[in-house]
Amino acid sequence: MPIKILAEQSELKAKYREKYKWVLVDEYQDVTLAENTLVRLLASPQDNLFLSGDEDEAVFESKGASPKYLTEVSFKVPQTRCYTLERNWRSNSAIVDHARQLVSTLSGRTTPKDMVSAWGSSPTTAIIGP
Repeated sequence: MPIKILAEQSELKAKYREKYKWVLVDEYQDVTLAENTLVRLLASPQDNLFLSGDEDEAVFESKGASPKYLTEVSFKVPQTRCYTLERNWRSNSAIVDHARQLVSTLSGRTTPKDMVSAWGSSPTTAIIGP
């Protein structure tokens, strides 16, 4: 409904474009077509977007989300700058190493990454348990 309203009411669309200088969306790998369309409506024509996401963390494809909207931004918004963060501050190296091996086998990945743990080597080889 918001897309229809903004598409049909140019004054309202202009009001929100002027009210907010930037459109910020976190976890963009999990947006749907409708959410992607709404973001683009609000951010155009300046394309003042600040998006964060990781295609390897997409979890809502079964609910209509698609990481392709994140990976396509650089093609659809010419002045896009993409920063790949490869240092993981959440997990020890054993977990990061196993996760890196797992996601490296996924088909359809567009952003190569070489994740490393910021915490250095793990004191044990166990991932779960004592």
